[in-house]
This record gives sequence, C-alpha cells and structure tokens, in this order.
Amino acid sequence: MKNLIVILSVVTLLTGCVHERVIVRDFVPSPSEEIATQEPPRVIEERVTVAPSPIHFWIGGRWAWRHGGYGWVPGYWARRPHYQAHWGPGVWLPYGHGWRWRHGYWH
Repeated sequence: MKNLIVILSVVTLLTGCVHERVIVRDFVPSPSEEIATQEPPRVIEERVTVAPSPIHFWIGGRWAWRHGGYGWVPGYWARRPHYQAHWGPGVWLPYGHGWRWRHGYWH
C-alpha cells in the first residue's frame, strides 16, 4: 500500500511537468516585401493548441525568406479585430524567376 502511494505521488508530480508552448499576439506583424529565388518547402504541420479565448484565431506558421534561405516562423494565436473576422492566410506565389510572399489579411 505504501508503494502504491509513493508511485501515485510521483505520477502526480510528473504530470505537472508537462508544458505546452502557446504563443498569443494582439497584432499581426506588419507586411514587408519578401521575394525568394527558390520555391518554398512544404508547410510544416503544426500542433494547434486550445484557443486562449473565443475571440482568438490560429494563424498558422509559414516559411519566411531571410538572408538567401527559408526559415520556419511558427504559428500563433491572434485576437480577431472583430468577432466575425476571418483570416485569409498568406501564400507564396510565382513571381518572375522566383517567388513572392502575399501576406495574410483579416476580412
């Protein structure tokens, strides 16, 4: 019986060690011109956490072009500008001999 109590205590303590990263932003970063010379990699499937509130919307991660290469920018929760707002995600589009980022927007 004593061993069972010790095991249950350890399990209880360890379950409290689980931590999940949640990013919340009250703004959408301002657009900047991004033109890439290579096609972007496939989008990474992200684990979407529970929304912090009903007014938050998940904005998925994306590939950003910086210093001659792509780097992953993780998704985050953003506050909707109004309750019925919907997010139009950004997308990389062919542009001349490269690719150009069209930023997402609220509508």
